[in-house]
Amino acid sequence: MEGHPHALILSSYLECRRLLPRILEDLRVDTFASATLAGAEEVLSQQRVALVFCDDRLTDGSYRDLLQTLRTWEKEPYVVVTTRIGEWKEYLEALDLGAFDMIQYPYRSTEVELNVIRAMRGDNQKFDRAIA
Repeated sequence: MEGHPHALILSSYLECRRLLPRILEDLRVDTFASATLAGAEEVLSQQRVALVFCDDRLTDGSYRDLLQTLRTWEKEPYVVVTTRIGEWKEYLEALDLGAFDMIQYPYRSTEVELNVIRAMRGDNQKFDRAIA
């Protein structure tokens, strides 16, 4: 599927790594998945990814670690933090650290779709580079 944007689902939960690709498939977004930061860094170093959906907590770190790593990258993807406990304070912290948005599990397809649309409109050059 040449030309479609790519997303990485970074989650310790198998059900999340299965649910988000189904939602994104309907939006014509191709996906990769990883359960760990180490796996995510490997994918990100080899693939152009426009969006990352990352759990707030992982077995080997958190979204904070991912955002810190991505700050040094020239082609930094948008990061949507996924959480099971939606707290206003954590939402504001995530945005302050550079996250694009935060969504709560169970994910609604409209929330995921909105983030894809916002990412495409928010910085077309970044998104275009990620699908080229």
